Amino acid sequence: MIMLRLKLAIISFSLVSIMVPNFRTIYALDVPTEDVRNDNNDTSNQQNSSDSGSEQMTLIAQFKPEENEFLAKDGYYQVQKFDFVASNGSDICPLNNCIYSVENTQFRPNSANVGYVFEGRLTVTTVDGGVKKSEFYYFNVGLDKTSEEERNGMTIQFLEATSGLGSFSLSPGIDYNIINATLLVDKKSPSLTIYGERAHH
Repeated sequence: MIMLRLKLAIISFSLVSIMVPNFRTIYALDVPTEDVRNDNNDTSNQQNSSDSGSEQMTLIAQFKPEENEFLAKDGYYQVQKFDFVASNGSDICPLNNCIYSVENTQFRPNSANVGYVFEGRLTVTTVDGGVKKSEFYYFNVGLDKTSEEERNGMTIQFLEATSGLGSFSLSPGIDYNIINATLLVDKKSPSLTIYGERAHH
């Protein structure tokens, strides 16, 4: 938990100070993003265990413009690279041996144009004894812009869950309270980072 709080502090309070021309360097603070699917089963990079009574998750998504040119002009994106990390012993991956991938994703401005909507399907896959098993979780999260900062020609927006929601919900049955969310603004390839926490059941 102490290690997690340190990571959160680095991201939430020092994110701007570590920016360099190639924004992918930010990913080195946690784990590298993979193309749409994360096949890394090495739990050494995962967050701390849920012994404290809570579990955490980190989601990093790098986007590319929607293939439909009309949607792309309206600010619609789909996932190009993706990474999801859950704390050891979490409900979503109790044995810490999961492969995560996303499908049917869309990241777009919300109707009021004061934030964004991120939706899609998260697939959690395990392989045991030659048997491959996948579970599907659907998500739709609203994120409102609270502030932004510009330095060295780069813009970072600070986000919070849309009022009245407050969580990153994976349906069925798993809700994370959003602790910290940021968007690195780039018309060609924006990058979203979300940190969440929930009580361990």
